[in-house]
Formats: sequence, C-alpha cells, structure tokens
Amino acid sequence: MFHFFTVLSVGRKVLLGFGVVLLLLVLSGGQSFFGVSAIVSNAKQVISGNRLDALLTQKEVDHLIWSNKLQQVFINPEIDRLSVETNDHKCGFGKWLYGPEREA
Repeated sequence: MFHFFTVLSVGRKVLLGFGVVLLLLVLSGGQSFFGVSAIVSNAKQVISGNRLDALLTQKEVDHLIWSNKLQQVFINPEIDRLSVETNDHKCGFGKWLYGPEREA
C-alpha cells in the first residue's frame, strides 16, 4: 500500500491530500446539516407542546372563572339568576374539547 504513494508525483500527492480534506469537509458539512435539521424539528415540537400547554392552561382558567360565577349563585344572596353558559358543548372549554381544534 505504501508503494502506491511512492510512485505518485508530488503534484498528485498534493491533489490526493486536498481531495481527502475536501471529502472530510463535505461529510462534516452533511452531518452538520442533518444535525441542525433534527434540532429544528425538535424545537418545533417543543414550541407546539408549549402552545398546547398555554392553551390548556387558559381553558382551565376559563373553567375556574365559570365555576366561580356558578358558585356565586349559591353563596351570594344578592344574585338571583345564573348568567353563565350551562351547556357543556357551548362554553369556551366545551367548544375546544368537543371541536376540531382538540383533535388537531
């Protein structure tokens, strides 16, 4: 194998060296590209998960506000009528829970 290098001229040895370096550079660039692509994909999943967490938190807060308004009817004698949505499919949480957004 070393005999192969001894018969090459200096110019061919230099070209071979540059070729090997260029090949390593291309392989390293390809690996970096695919690595960054994977990081971007993972970041998109994290962002999507964070949006879902924020949405669920907001829906929970909306439900607690609804529950508080309902509670006031029973504990506050000055309130004599219910002013909240009682249909579980029409309130804010119900629209989301039973609608196409949740499935997405």
